[in-house]
Amino acid sequence: MRKRAVGSTSSLGPVAPSVLLLAVLGWAAWNQVQAGEQAGAASGPAKVTVVEETAPATAMTSAQEQLAKKLQSPLSIQFGGTPLRDVLHYLEEKGKLNVILNTSVPSIDPLFPVTLKLDNVTLASAVAWTARLAGLVYIARDEAVFLTTPGDLNPEWADEVRAREQTNDRLAEKTWAPKLRAKLEEPSSFSFEDTPLAEALSFLSSYHHVNIVLDPAFARPDNTVRLTVSDISLKSALGWILRLKRLDYTLLDEAIFVSSPERLRILEIGRTASSLDPRLGTVIDIDFSEATVQKALAALAEATGVNITLRTEQVPAVRLSIKMNHVTLDEALKKLAGMTGVPFAVSVGKEGVVIWLEGKSATPAQPEPPKPPAEEPKAPSPAAKPGAWLTPREGPEAPRQAGRVPLLSDAA
Repeated sequence: MRKRAVGSTSSLGPVAPSVLLLAVLGWAAWNQVQAGEQAGAASGPAKVTVVEETAPATAMTSAQEQLAKKLQSPLSIQFGGTPLRDVLHYLEEKGKLNVILNTSVPSIDPLFPVTLKLDNVTLASAVAWTARLAGLVYIARDEAVFLTTPGDLNPEWADEVRAREQTNDRLAEKTWAPKLRAKLEEPSSFSFEDTPLAEALSFLSSYHHVNIVLDPAFARPDNTVRLTVSDISLKSALGWILRLKRLDYTLLDEAIFVSSPERLRILEIGRTASSLDPRLGTVIDIDFSEATVQKALAALAEATGVNITLRTEQVPAVRLSIKMNHVTLDEALKKLAGMTGVPFAVSVGKEGVVIWLEGKSATPAQPEPPKPPAEEPKAPSPAAKPGAWLTPREGPEAPRQAGRVPLLSDAA
């Protein structure tokens, strides 16, 4: 095979060396431009570090440490319509601690029937569920566990309860939450024929060795379930049962709590978003330098294990440069979303987090142009008859819609 030499003739005629030189230089320049564009499009570094839980800011007294240790002792309980005072007396003896019920509040009924079954949980979780089913909250202080109504707590005690719940949400991912999620993936098969909901959930609880707590409001014998499934995950099976009953569930205090969507939302009041997914309370350090929105969110998802989805028609062309230490994932997500300069919303569900962004950058509203002076009313056109369609020129102009669903500027 003969090689063609530079400057040889072709079907297009001789090629001048100067033309080839220009072509080579042009090709090199084009490559440099492309490389520059790719370098400009490349995102900067996005570093996320998960921070281990730090020690409390204030040192605990010996009595507080002893009480906290007792509340972490394991136990299993089973009550069926047992009066509240008897349940608390049992927990008091088992945990060898002082339990005080605020009987000075008229709405608190010491005889309230408690139906609760929990296996291998901490004493703290048992106390929390007992209080929750009776519409109460508890606080551990002054060498005792005190149960009362949420409205009876003074602001200082209310803040203490809220801080404890948020800490429990963060620690859940390192203790019981992964095991409970794994249980929800186990295969399940059953056939319920007009089975009371309480019995159906009790069967699933025993079969899968998982704690399921039913809201007493839905434990009526006439609240029955009719469903047959085979070899599907417990998560899907539970979802179908509750969907048919217009109920839902959440993971809380080492158990699956079944109730109405409205009741579950009430439980989340005063808690952070980590009550929906404990991993949102993960404490992290972030260091982003000229990172794109996609890369920043991907780094957060990879470090924390949370599924983070970005929903937007057009990703804002902004670069995020920020350094924050010891913030929760929930706080970091809202901070980064706010830095995009567009309205945003953050929604949380069992599958993860969704960041909703407007498609276009927010721009200041432009003043409306002055309206022309009103014209004198004209006589109706003789061609227009009652009920006749008006042409666009004859009829009033239809109001224009924004064409988008308004988003929240922030989400709790």
